[in-house]
Amino acid sequence: MYCTICLDDSYNVYHNICKVCNNSVCSVCLNSVQVKSMSKCSVCRNKLEKKFKLDVDNTLFAFHFFRHVFFHILVNIIFTNITFMYNFPDYIDNILVPQNKSSFMFLLNYCNIIVLPTVYIVDNCTRLNYIYTFMNFILCQLISNGSSSDIRILYNLYCSIYLYSCCILHATILCIKFLYKHSVKQIKKCTEDGNYYSLISYNITYNTSI
Repeated sequence: MYCTICLDDSYNVYHNICKVCNNSVCSVCLNSVQVKSMSKCSVCRNKLEKKFKLDVDNTLFAFHFFRHVFFHILVNIIFTNITFMYNFPDYIDNILVPQNKSSFMFLLNYCNIIVLPTVYIVDNCTRLNYIYTFMNFILCQLISNGSSSDIRILYNLYCSIYLYSCCILHATILCIKFLYKHSVKQIKKCTEDGNYYSLISYNITYNTSI
């Protein structure tokens, strides 16, 4: 008997992973990432059956893999909502920021749930989450421990730095960048398909028979 993956016949134990054919796989190949990701048998092409396994190792791996998501949810969503739920300014004298708690909470959660995750994915920079999370945490700590007048100033500062600059401005830059690339692509396609350009012929030579 030999392994149908690596073709090695020196192992003592082989695993049959297909119910239809005798697809024998060695223990080394069975635990490899490539074989675990297989959905069909490599011999008869029938669908392979899998079972869900949850242990300490893959649980810790999941926490590490989604660490950016956990940081974002705990600090930028939960902690920030609690902070402004109990520390919203009584009076707002700046017309450029949300004037009441409901509109601010809507904008805050829209940015944290929709805008920022989209920015991280499109910009392919999840580590930027650490910078934004740290900035958000510091501002929320200052707001939680500030007086009424300080909360009003910090609220304007929070809206300007975090919501408008980090979230909305960053997302706007990405949208402009995407629109620019898309426009250049479409203009190039239009000029190529429409035959707007032709090569200049500087001289014409006729091939005549003698």
